[in-house]
Amino acid sequence: MGKFDINRPIAELFSVEPYALRIRNVCNSHDIATIRELCQHSNWDLLHFRHLGERSIVHIEDMLGKFGLRLGMTEEDLDAYMRFETEDDKDVTTIMRFEESEEVKWDQRRYEVARDLYVRYRGLSPYEAMEEAEKLILALQGVPEKNNRSKRRGNIFNR
Repeated sequence: MGKFDINRPIAELFSVEPYALRIRNVCNSHDIATIRELCQHSNWDLLHFRHLGERSIVHIEDMLGKFGLRLGMTEEDLDAYMRFETEDDKDVTTIMRFEESEEVKWDQRRYEVARDLYVRYRGLSPYEAMEEAEKLILALQGVPEKNNRSKRRGNIFNR
């Protein structure tokens, strides 16, 4: 179980689908900006938010649980969570923060590239735009094409 800075934006914890976009949008509409604010809400509170169902709440609980957090925490619980830190936790937290923020940035770039491809090349389906975006992002990250897990036929720019 890792540790996470609960004062970070929700987008850093919920950046990967299946429910990430829905969770971020609902939290934004209810002025929940940080993980700390989210943890202060109970399951019951979240069930009453429009567009947030049981599966999304289970996903939230799972993601929070990975870092020793839960829904319905009090201010004291959250403060205690932030104070409890060993020397190993400090190193791991710093590494995790860097890796997660990098992952969030790449996910955001992937989304922006796919959106641009979809708008620019009207013949592409959203799925094809996502595939091409994945291929371009992997190339930017320096992943060789043969190690690339994608099963792409060809480049859209050669059409």
